[in-house]
Amino acid sequence: MKLKWFLWLIPVYVLAFFALAPASLISWGVSHFGGVNAPKLLQMEGRLWHGRIGVLQVVTNFGTQLELQQIDYKINPWALLTGRLDMQFSIAQLPSNLLDGGMAIEARSGGIDNLRGVLQGDVGRAIVELNLPVPVPVQGQFRLELEQYAYNDFSKRYWCDALAATLYVSQAQVLLNSVWSQLGDYNLPLSCNPRNGIAFSMDGQNVMGLALNGNVDGMPPQVSFDGYLQPTLEAPRSITDLLQFIGQPDANGRYQIRW
Repeated sequence: MKLKWFLWLIPVYVLAFFALAPASLISWGVSHFGGVNAPKLLQMEGRLWHGRIGVLQVVTNFGTQLELQQIDYKINPWALLTGRLDMQFSIAQLPSNLLDGGMAIEARSGGIDNLRGVLQGDVGRAIVELNLPVPVPVQGQFRLELEQYAYNDFSKRYWCDALAATLYVSQAQVLLNSVWSQLGDYNLPLSCNPRNGIAFSMDGQNVMGLALNGNVDGMPPQVSFDGYLQPTLEAPRSITDLLQFIGQPDANGRYQIRW
């Protein structure tokens, strides 16, 4: 009889343990099973299933460290019991945070099966803090709408295994000859190319008539693109006056560009 009671208490004990387990258990799991490039989760609060990450530190593929604060999360307990992570989280809108928004992630030991959601922030700050290869100062607001992102192996350094997203930039400005010039709004669809890099494109429906196709490949990142400029009547004079240094337009009035 005592053995039956003991066997009955085992699942009760296990359920109670997971129900009352502290949020710090997630930090332990990520550090032990996330691979060499796994993020660091610090100052954890709350319980395993519902809590807050005080500080998240991630080494980006641009070689910089991104730090975010006050990330609230919820975890699907059934997924975690099978060794998988099914989490929804939101990043607080704080002056210290480079970006904010809400995301959902499905992951396993060593990789991300899917990441989706919306992130937003300041363009100029992102260029500086992420060390993005942008040759001139740019300002504006960005919004990344991520439908799908997969990264299969944390032990390797590359960009993606699957990607479907659009980067929106609004109220863009560029600094040329100490003058900020208004460039308007831009949409940039993103996908994963065959080299596990990021492919991007632009259709030319913008103030500058900028159309291009390009890629971000390798570590450290190498950016390449080709396309053209065909400025509209709304294009700032401070920029159109510089086009003569690019070369002569073709028969369609397009200035070819390549990087």
